[in-house]
Amino acid sequence: MGTNFKFYTQNSIDVNGTYSFTSSTESLANYLYDNKYATRLTSSGSDDVTPEVYIVTFSSATTASAIFLGYHNFKNFTIDYSDDSQSSWTNFSSAISETTNIANYNFYEFTEVAGITDLRVTANTTQTTDVEKVLGQLRLINLLGEVSANPFSIENPYDENSLLHGLSDGGNVYVQFGRKIHIIINFDDATEADLVIFRTLKDRFAPFFIYPNGADSIKTQEPFRVQDLFYVNYINSYTPNIRSSFLLDIGSEISLELLEV
Repeated sequence: MGTNFKFYTQNSIDVNGTYSFTSSTESLANYLYDNKYATRLTSSGSDDVTPEVYIVTFSSATTASAIFLGYHNFKNFTIDYSDDSQSSWTNFSSAISETTNIANYNFYEFTEVAGITDLRVTANTTQTTDVEKVLGQLRLINLLGEVSANPFSIENPYDENSLLHGLSDGGNVYVQFGRKIHIIINFDDATEADLVIFRTLKDRFAPFFIYPNGADSIKTQEPFRVQDLFYVNYINSYTPNIRSSFLLDIGSEISLELLEV
């Protein structure tokens, strides 16, 4: 797997699962898949001696090739899975086992695994000793495709829902309710394989995740950071154009307009 722009399925954590946590409030499990970093699931009475274990049981077996932990404070932790309803636990092809983690966002890729019945995250210690363990997002997703070459240009304004109210003294009150990414990615040399990916995305008739970072921790500029994983709809038409009307197999021009859910 490379580090080009990637596309992933919806989050399996958000598909009628059931949840078991050591001390975190299970009724707040939606914090793990609400696509908001500001709402974080918090342990109660945990410390560096007491692991916080998060277990997700899926309503039906799922398939995945990547895991994302968003806005957390874990230092020492592991992630594994079960394919036999917790009779046994197995490491992914690239075992996820951190002992000195200092990142707040972690993305892991591994060989695709089918038949996952349960996912387990075991958080042993935190980056600041003995504080409560927090986790903002947990995503178990499967790769839909990676482009052969990154887009030649990206337009990434954020759509903002805001209100500017004028006051009688000439001043104003400005209220921002929220914002969502509205990104246009432009390709000038898309291969046949790329077009298959784009057509598949269009024909899903459902949202999917885009990952401009492509699992490259070196990238640090928004929206290419590790944490910049967006759940979007493909809102423009699928309209590839061959670069020359006289030649085939030389690449296509296509733009994807993607709006965050």
